[in-house]
Amino acid sequence: MLTDRYIHNMNWKVLLATVLLIAVGLLFVYSATCASAIDGLGSEFKRQLVFVAVGLVVLVVVALMDYRDVGRFAWLIYALAIGLLLVVSIFGGEAKGAQRWIYIGGFSVQPSEIAKLAVIIALAKFFSERKPPFNWKEIVQAILIVAIPTVLVMKQPDIGTGIVFVIVSYGLFFLAGFKIKHLVLSVVLAAASSPPVYLFLLKDYQKNRIKVFLDPNFDVYGAGYNVRQSKIAVGSGRLWGKGLFNSTQSQLNWLPEHHTDYIFAVIAEEIGFIGCMGVLALYFFLIYQGIKITLNAVDRFGALLAGGITLFIFSHVIINIGGAIGLMPSTGLPLPFVSYGVNNLLVNMVAIGLLLSISMRQKKINFYGIKD
Repeated sequence: MLTDRYIHNMNWKVLLATVLLIAVGLLFVYSATCASAIDGLGSEFKRQLVFVAVGLVVLVVVALMDYRDVGRFAWLIYALAIGLLLVVSIFGGEAKGAQRWIYIGGFSVQPSEIAKLAVIIALAKFFSERKPPFNWKEIVQAILIVAIPTVLVMKQPDIGTGIVFVIVSYGLFFLAGFKIKHLVLSVVLAAASSPPVYLFLLKDYQKNRIKVFLDPNFDVYGAGYNVRQSKIAVGSGRLWGKGLFNSTQSQLNWLPEHHTDYIFAVIAEEIGFIGCMGVLALYFFLIYQGIKITLNAVDRFGALLAGGITLFIFSHVIINIGGAIGLMPSTGLPLPFVSYGVNNLLVNMVAIGLLLSISMRQKKINFYGIKD
């Protein structure tokens, strides 16, 4: 039952930061697509606007739910996510060399986005029922929870989602109480396995992205073109930017994928370094609030779930922006709440709804030092 205490406990700062980031996203999706729109209001912007409204409803519904009910269905959610990944590997549609989508009518479902949240929920449930120190059987079980979807998404191939799985899982392993020596050992094993992954799992275009990261002058009119144009857009914005709707790189279509993968470059070109710092401040404010919710959660499942979601958002921000400015290989991951894309937007809304649900149900110390 929803009471005034729940409403009072809810972290309104998370909701405020989310809404502001969504507003930034709508503004720059419009800016990035309006030049090519016949009526001045692109179909991408209209679609994004509709699903922002849908997503906000989803956010509220999830926030009003008890997050512990999600934990009760953790393994069913995980199994459904694995099932969808298997379906997409067999029947999924292919685009730009990757097989990541299931097409249903006029809509496309990207199971890898669902799997990110499903893995977080499953790991939080798994560790909430166990206490450190963990034995080798439990360690292997935890690794398998992550390894199965990671292998499936790497086969699509989707290296960006694979990296997210790794970052989130390592963070949750640490929060759950893994020994440092076990984490170090797993890093060594992962490093040892990277050559065969590069040679046998990555496709040529993904190998080229890594080559571009290591050598910015590699294939500047081919594999390195996108990153080169993105860096030109970021640099040309300078301190204050060229002004809203005045980005030449996106308006003249020099920058590919400017409303999805490289929307941060559009932001940098139009509102400059100062504007980018404002957007980054919103993200890190949201992440800071996620950390607070993690620390104040009433139970182990809630703490691990909140920590996983916070890591999930953090990893997307770092990987997307790092790819846009050439500090990391470009992987095609969207910028949360800002990039155009229905699947990622709705999954992010569910994630924020769960954060709010956890914050609403945390216990506060009253005047007498007793937890409510």
